Amino acid sequence: MSLILFNRKIKNATPFDFDGIHFRSTFECDVYKALKENGFQPLYEAEKVILFNGFRPKKCWYKDGVPVLTEKSRIPIKINDWIYTPDFTLNIDDYTIYIEAKGFPNDVYSYKRKLFLKHIDDKKALFFEIKNKKGLKQTINLLKDVRHLVENQG
Repeated sequence: MSLILFNRKIKNATPFDFDGIHFRSTFECDVYKALKENGFQPLYEAEKVILFNGFRPKKCWYKDGVPVLTEKSRIPIKINDWIYTPDFTLNIDDYTIYIEAKGFPNDVYSYKRKLFLKHIDDKKALFFEIKNKKGLKQTINLLKDVRHLVENQG
């Protein structure tokens, strides 16, 4: 059995414009508003992280028995970079805080999250995933005292 990843867009997400920003969902906008109301300065989709560097295979590969090649030069098609863009980035004290507002994750999110956590593992950074309004309130409470939170992490 092979693993096939499509990176489907979220169904039922309603894009929303607020404060000059085009959010991909109303939930993202709600997270932004709550962060602002609590004195934080979130940046929306401000950082892109390459989780996997793309490459051009040296050998041809096949899809349904047909070689996957460029039309013009007949060389293997480039495998694209795998990029992750956290929904929000903000700085508190010396820490970079990454926040993902994830109501319904798509099929590749869990893989990207794992690679992103590895990416920030040795950095002064924290990652928060928010799935609902209760989680949003809890996250804001934690962000209000990041130093205390960091000191209590084993």
